[in-house]
Amino acid sequence: ELSKVYNQYQGSLVSSQHEYEERLKTHAEHLKERFQELLHEFVSSFSSYSENQMDRLEVSENRGRWDPTGDVSSQPNAPATVTQKVTVSGGGERRGARTISAPTPVVAAPAAATLPAGQLAVASAHAGAFAQGDGADRYTLTVRNTSATRASQGTVTVVDTLPAGMSAVRMTGEGWSCSLQPAALPGPLNSSSPLATCGRSDPLAAGAAYPPITLTAAVEDGAQPSLTNAVTVLGGGPAPAAMTATDQTAVRQRPDLGVTVLQSAGGVPYAPFARGAGANQYTITVANAGFAATSGQVTLAVELPGGLSARSLSGGADWACSTATVTCVTRPGVSLAVAARSPVTLGVGVAGDAPRSVVPLVHVSGGGEIGPAGDWAAPVTSIR
Repeated sequence: ELSKVYNQYQGSLVSSQHEYEERLKTHAEHLKERFQELLHEFVSSFSSYSENQMDRLEVSENRGRWDPTGDVSSQPNAPATVTQKVTVSGGGERRGARTISAPTPVVAAPAAATLPAGQLAVASAHAGAFAQGDGADRYTLTVRNTSATRASQGTVTVVDTLPAGMSAVRMTGEGWSCSLQPAALPGPLNSSSPLATCGRSDPLAAGAAYPPITLTAAVEDGAQPSLTNAVTVLGGGPAPAAMTATDQTAVRQRPDLGVTVLQSAGGVPYAPFARGAGANQYTITVANAGFAATSGQVTLAVELPGGLSARSLSGGADWACSTATVTCVTRPGVSLAVAARSPVTLGVGVAGDAPRSVVPLVHVSGGGEIGPAGDWAAPVTSIR
């Protein structure tokens, strides 16, 4: 299209080079807008195709030709046949919009390949409950030969699939060769999600068990209250075989503290502090953004920079505060519930020689929280 515009104006009389450039620029902007509109129409016109099937959307420009394909996903209740309609229009063409239809059959996704159980069995065990934020919880994986007469033969592979909310940290076992790498399971290999795997080739006597494998796992801060670990043993016999066991795991939910600070002067939020003993104050809010109420004492500590001094410190019924140390602790029996917010007010005096900008440090800790993220605040405070 731009080539047409060029040829059109190349042979015509244009009053100035500037006018020619402006006309070309205007036409190019129009074509850009139309391309964006057409692309939106293409993407929005695709409907559901086959179950669990994805087709890729790519637009490639080949000297005047576009070849779009579309990513589509299906629903399990999709009909046996669907019809896709695609309309293209614009671009300066004379014939107007054009529409095509494409009937498409919908087929059920093939069932995942499974292997029969063999003579080897595997089990996963753990002690007690895990907790959100834990970095080294352990599963014990044990492989046993269930045959009363035959020893195992060939390679034995153990693959552990941790649930969402956990990640493998380390995997070891006497006589085992372990790594946190993708494993060759039946079906397509998902190399983007490495699995915890161990292998060995020495025979396992009838009725005996290999030395156990220890899998160390980290629990994410937002892990659900109940998760299930799955472990699979493959091989060990004359024919391909696999056996899978699961291990339901309770995850203790924990609080997650955070702190925010708002400065005000003379009752005006965000106003700069005034020098002297004016009504300068910080409103400090401690919040529980976790998944359980706090347990045990919560401590709030403030470190004031040079030029500022604490004149008052109070936190209502929740807190016992000391102006001398600029600290507060929750009173006995006080617990911050999930989503609770508890304010503390700190009155501040400003020295006459204080700098024009200072930064206090505010820190909250304790209460059995998940970790230190969000426990600090350092508000930049202006002084006039």
